[in-house]
Amino acid sequence: RLVGFPTRGFTKRQIIDDLLNQGAGRIAKLYDPNAERTITVLTKPDLIEDGQEAEWQKMIRISHTCFCVRLPGPSQVSTMSQEQARLQEMEFFREDEAWVDLASDPDVQQRLGIQSLTNYLNVRLLEWIVERLPQTQADIQRYLRDIDADLAQLPAQIDDPVRLANQILWRFGRKMSAAVDIHNFRVPDLVGTCRRRLEEFVDLLFYHLYPRFWPLEQKEKLAPKATDFGAFPPILPKIKTFVFQPPHNVFPPAAVYIDEVVKRADIGRTRELPGNHPYGVLKDYMEKSVDVWEVPTVVMVDGIIHHIVTALKAIVQEHFGSFKPGLRIWEEVKIHIETRGELARRALLKLIARERAASLVFGRSEYFHYKEAYLKHYTLLRRSGGEDYGESDNDDKGMTEALKTVGRSACAVGVAIGEPSLVAIGMTVGAVADGVEAGDDAIKRGEDIPTAICEGVSAGATSMAEGIRATKGASPVLRRYSISEIPAKHRRTRPIEISEVEEHGISIMAQTRAFYHVAVRRYAEGAAQVVFHDLLLDLECGPELEQKLREVIGLSGPDPVERCRKFVEPSQDMVRRRQDLVRKQAVFTDVLREL
Repeated sequence: RLVGFPTRGFTKRQIIDDLLNQGAGRIAKLYDPNAERTITVLTKPDLIEDGQEAEWQKMIRISHTCFCVRLPGPSQVSTMSQEQARLQEMEFFREDEAWVDLASDPDVQQRLGIQSLTNYLNVRLLEWIVERLPQTQADIQRYLRDIDADLAQLPAQIDDPVRLANQILWRFGRKMSAAVDIHNFRVPDLVGTCRRRLEEFVDLLFYHLYPRFWPLEQKEKLAPKATDFGAFPPILPKIKTFVFQPPHNVFPPAAVYIDEVVKRADIGRTRELPGNHPYGVLKDYMEKSVDVWEVPTVVMVDGIIHHIVTALKAIVQEHFGSFKPGLRIWEEVKIHIETRGELARRALLKLIARERAASLVFGRSEYFHYKEAYLKHYTLLRRSGGEDYGESDNDDKGMTEALKTVGRSACAVGVAIGEPSLVAIGMTVGAVADGVEAGDDAIKRGEDIPTAICEGVSAGATSMAEGIRATKGASPVLRRYSISEIPAKHRRTRPIEISEVEEHGISIMAQTRAFYHVAVRRYAEGAAQVVFHDLLLDLECGPELEQKLREVIGLSGPDPVERCRKFVEPSQDMVRRRQDLVRKQAVFTDVLREL
């Protein structure tokens, strides 16, 4: 038989069988051909047949890992002690004629008997222990570290349930504070996302929901687009590439044309003196411009509340997920968030109602600045028939430069060929260019230009070909000498006359837009501050939420010890898991100490 032994083995052979018939030897040679890990033990030498001893004894002599033992028979085991069995065994080797020579050999004598085999195995076991001890200690220490890590993941052993419940609640408050901390730039998801939502809300009010006044008659079919920045005066700062997509249920106000404003002002006139428009009409337009804020305000608050609920739900589940009343705790936190959101929503709607009811502006200089800007803006849009009255400085310079180029060319050709008419045309064109340039500068400064000057400059800038034909029919002369005419994109049409009633309507438009600028800035900034501070940053585990959680956990009310114990008590699976780990920890600790 091949008997198991750590990294080694030994074979037991019965001498009563033929040596060649022993299967243990074949197995040993198969797995240990060099006999480095095999110990051979021969048994029952007293039963060997006569004449067969030499073959077995030769094997014992040549192998230092071969032992021979004689054990008591079955009838002697119950009546003989171990000491008597060892004495009987050694007497056999010393007195039997076939074994006496072997027993008298000092080298072989050490491999005869159970005691010799025991001593040899003890020495080999000690050598193995010494060889394996460092690695065994390291393995046990690693097992102990793994057990400590597993125990750390389990709920702590409950000694003081009230104290443990207070610690759990305190750590939750710390997590809530960290989630809404404005200085927590490492994890800015909650605060950063809410801030971006508020910025989008402010941009929505400024650049999407403004009153869309259009100083044209409705029959002209020209209306501003949903994000048409031509509705803003060039002197006011604006975002030229504003691409924000409003919510699906928030729509821009409809366009309001000059004839509609004039008609309403005329119908609403009662005791106003001539040249004055009813304040009620202006007040109605201001109220309508404020009414459109209610829907986007509710949408904004609901969106921020939804994001807050999603973010804090993960925190609550992570912190209270292993406790029995974890679902109730989340319900209390959610109710707290929704309550704070409802208070913020009511506060914002109250601000809207206040803006709508009062419609007052105390910032006089700011209001007059916007009013003057929009008054000039709408007036120039009306005069130009809705076309851009000054797209950019480059276009203005392009037109004046084109005029000056034609003038210089005409003068140069006239001098070269001796044609006085061309020289006169060149000087006339230069004067027109100077007039157009001065007129553009006056428009940009917001100055009123006399109608005669506007007409003269416009007539000269409309078409240089027509002006030149009117002067001695010199257009063929210009074409003959390849002198270019004014490009079509730089020609201007004659301005539209504005009636007195239209001036009143434009005044109502300008005042409404000026009020909207002041009011929307006042409301949007205030609304963002209310949501950011009163809703978001107030979500920390404050007195109200803390009191609710203390009631759920059991810190408040009768018998707090037992209620807290039920709260912090882990499940039965966790209890059994902890007991098993503690048992393994004790066993490995004792083994390590013994080693």
